[in-house]
Amino acid sequence: MDDRRGVLSCVALGVFCIGPAAATTLDAKPGLWERTVVTLSELSSTAPKPDLSKVAPEERKKLEEVMGGRVTTDRRTRVTEECVTPAMLEKWSALAREEPGKSCKRTIATENAKQIKVALSCDGGQTTGEIEYKANGERFEGKISLVSHEREFDHVVKHEITSKWLGPDCGTVKPLEPGPPASRQLK
Repeated sequence: MDDRRGVLSCVALGVFCIGPAAATTLDAKPGLWERTVVTLSELSSTAPKPDLSKVAPEERKKLEEVMGGRVTTDRRTRVTEECVTPAMLEKWSALAREEPGKSCKRTIATENAKQIKVALSCDGGQTTGEIEYKANGERFEGKISLVSHEREFDHVVKHEITSKWLGPDCGTVKPLEPGPPASRQLK
């Protein structure tokens, strides 16, 4: 469970975890970037459905809705400013810092200057997911989807990430260092 939390928390910070990657100069500009991460967390029941035949129709309808679909447990938006150096743009992994303790297999489907697409399988397949980022000069866009399969439910976490280049001068925002992101949170 701790390893899955590491994966989910790493992604929740707006950082994607892909591990070492070949050198690829990204199609992006160095400087100050504003990153917006919208995170949606849901639970989906995998438990056997109880017999609802003796439950009042109104109550049964509510229970069936909850048991039959996903329940949103959290929705957050986080906006940060981050300083990206020219050296960081030499490879995707410079923007994808690792957290210790994860046991994830990464399968890179696509990696070039404009895009990276990775499939994840963690904890022997108990947590699976996909990561896709696209770079286009003054914009980064990303989608991350993770599903953690628990005994009675699936925990689904989705991230929509957009970053826009603000300019070449980072001002007081320091470049990202290995480890947890060093950024200035705006919201």
